[in-house]
Amino acid sequence: MEPVLLEAQGLRKRFGALEAVRGVSLALRPGEVLAFLGKNGAGKTTTVKMLSGLLLPLAPGAALARRMLAEGAPLDPAPLFLSFLNGLVYLGVGLFLFRRAVRLAKRRGLLHGY
Repeated sequence: MEPVLLEAQGLRKRFGALEAVRGVSLALRPGEVLAFLGKNGAGKTTTVKMLSGLLLPLAPGAALARRMLAEGAPLDPAPLFLSFLNGLVYLGVGLFLFRRAVRLAKRRGLLHGY
């Protein structure tokens, strides 16, 4: 049997009172393809962000990071930096679209007092 490349056991994530992810477990081996299917707001993106390290899961978390830390493996700064840049790009695009929507709404007279 192939070794597990990515494993998660009982992933959980809360945003205040909202439980976005509850008890997600998976094991991914070489050559396997994983697909997340679900309704909007089901926690698909949150799960992927936890697995990629962009969000910190509640315990027990992802086994990949646990194994790396337990083995004393040094954290490679390149993937961390790329994740950081990816977050900045998403933030920048989101702010740009928000400002654009506000300007458009003001021009159309839909925002009063802003």
